Amino acid sequence: MRKALGLTQTEMTLNGKIISVGQYSKVENGIHEIGVDTLLKLLTAHDEIDIQDFFVNLEENYSKVLKKDNEEYSAEILSEKLMLAFYRNDLAETRRIKVKYR
Repeated sequence: MRKALGLTQTEMTLNGKIISVGQYSKVENGIHEIGVDTLLKLLTAHDEIDIQDFFVNLEENYSKVLKKDNEEYSAEILSEKLMLAFYRNDLAETRRIKVKYR
């Protein structure tokens, strides 16, 4: 998303004020994880990013990967699905995930 917006890592992190540029680079490269609070700060710091669209696209991308690989949900993907349902206040989806992946 950062690249699609034409932002540098420095611009995305507001000059390292939200997260250090080095740490952000490690997140982008899959070396470190990012906390939800930091992710939300990054997303809300840029008016051109719609948070709901971000999470919807995230869910769609995970679904495509899973369908392609025919794998069960990993704990990370399941966590993302639960987080998305939480932010949507979708209790029914949360229950469905709980029942399906018990």
